[in-house]
Amino acid sequence: MGDLELAPRHGFEPRLTESESVVLPLDDRGKCRRHLERYPNLAYTPAMVTALAVALLMQTPPKPPVPPAGVAIKSPAPSADAVVAGAQARAKKGGKNVMVLFHASWCGWCHKLDDYMALPAVKPLFSKSYEIVQLTVMENAAHKVDENPGGDKWLEKLGGKDQGIPYFAILNPTGKVLADSRAGGKQNIGFPVAPEEKAHFISMLKSTSSLTSSDLSSIESVLTTAGKAQ
Repeated sequence: MGDLELAPRHGFEPRLTESESVVLPLDDRGKCRRHLERYPNLAYTPAMVTALAVALLMQTPPKPPVPPAGVAIKSPAPSADAVVAGAQARAKKGGKNVMVLFHASWCGWCHKLDDYMALPAVKPLFSKSYEIVQLTVMENAAHKVDENPGGDKWLEKLGGKDQGIPYFAILNPTGKVLADSRAGGKQNIGFPVAPEEKAHFISMLKSTSSLTSSDLSSIESVLTTAGKAQ
């Protein structure tokens, strides 16, 4: 109890002798008046011990909850600023651009786009031209901890406000927006399925990468197949 500091109320200090057995007064915050160790030989009553225990509990920060065995506590998601800044630094070093994808756990088309871009037939093609990062936004209550703080501001900044998700944009390493998933600057294509949506997606890649005609043809072919899969 050496770290317990007990301040008297209104300058009052109780006068105790070693033979006294009384309840130590509590101040307005429930802390004991005197430091117990100043009276090492005092015969403490149960009430005194209870009072001191209450005071100690009020001074001790609560311990974090212990999760059940086998259940991990998620760390807070990194900020959107940090995610994008990291991607821009890697893109600058690697001579690439940055593709920012906005998604959420409940968004089926988002998962479909993620799965498509991870396919072995196209992933290397995307990776050689882009640093691809995902920002989680618009999450439901159960997955709110997964949201990247500031992600909604980035979504608006890159033209995705009220456009739905998945939404994506391509930036250069300094942050200049080179293209986004709004066809004609109006409607978000989301996961490209319709011919005009696929045409816009391929146009985005063609204007922001060094992908060859053969690469782009492969990307479109696999995209068509993925779009048909349920």
